Amino acid sequence: MLSIIIPTLWKSNLISKLVEQLNNLPHVSEIIIIDNDLSKTIFYPFDKVSYIKNDSNNYVNPSWNQGVLKAKEEIICLMSDDVMISDESHFKVMDFIKPEHGVIGLSQNVYTNINNPIVENMTFNHVDWRNYGFGPCIFLYKSNYNWIPEQIKIMYGDDWIFYTGNRPNFVMDGINIWGKISASEDKEIDINLLKSDFTNFWNLADKYILNIKYDEDLFSSKKRQALLYYKGFDNINKFEK
Repeated sequence: MLSIIIPTLWKSNLISKLVEQLNNLPHVSEIIIIDNDLSKTIFYPFDKVSYIKNDSNNYVNPSWNQGVLKAKEEIICLMSDDVMISDESHFKVMDFIKPEHGVIGLSQNVYTNINNPIVENMTFNHVDWRNYGFGPCIFLYKSNYNWIPEQIKIMYGDDWIFYTGNRPNFVMDGINIWGKISASEDKEIDINLLKSDFTNFWNLADKYILNIKYDEDLFSSKKRQALLYYKGFDNINKFEK
């Protein structure tokens, strides 16, 4: 069975359709909504739905931590409120995922046909680096979730759980997806907060990931090299208006 975790500010016009879809999936036992704007709350009349209500915006990464802490199932899904995958994709992930896997996210290829359904030919591909678009739909075992440091608010949460894990990570490819990636494009997001995330993530990565000599069984050199490469082109100037 699966616990779904959805942080929201209720800006998405897809969230109600998403919650209804998830409520109808037989393997979904609970949908935990992290409510970060109590003035806009939508109450859903579904037994599977529960709420964590924050008096102010707790941001996505701390909200993921909140949801994981509450989740009752061993398999969890961290889901954006503005992205949907098909029922069939959900079923196939549940058949595929195992405790020895790390995190399973979205391939950047799926955004080629966003909102333009194709005949699905789903594959799970092992990856050593976190690609663009990985984070809006992430499946993993709760026991494999690495708590995201509270200093990282909006960006890099998926990077943290991707690169700090000691298990192989995968992407879902060849699937249908509806919605959009909106967080990094939201003009209302504080640019200074994004810059803070940038600084905090790389400081923490230097301390806890890049400079530690891991046994190959615990942390692959390929994954560490991928993060070093990522550091080379991840530029703080991208947050400038």
